Amino acid sequence: MNKYYFIDYFLKQLQTDYQKIKEERHQIALGEDSQEFTILGVIEIFTTDLRGYAFQILNNASLENPQKIIKDLQKLQIFDIPYFIE
Repeated sequence: MNKYYFIDYFLKQLQTDYQKIKEERHQIALGEDSQEFTILGVIEIFTTDLRGYAFQILNNASLENPQKIIKDLQKLQIFDIPYFIE
């Protein structure tokens, strides 16, 4: 199997899982209305970025600026945000 198969599989699984947790996302959002940063918001951004990277690979067989993407993904550590640790 080639790498595109795995990326396509990952993308489809991500979309499926995202739809499955619709009610949970709604419940989390209700409890975070007054927060400046929310775990749901961070997860939404992270998910959107991953989907974008997967679409780039599947549609173009490459990524635009892969070194920047790697650095951005390495920096993303949602559990290091003080609000989420408390």
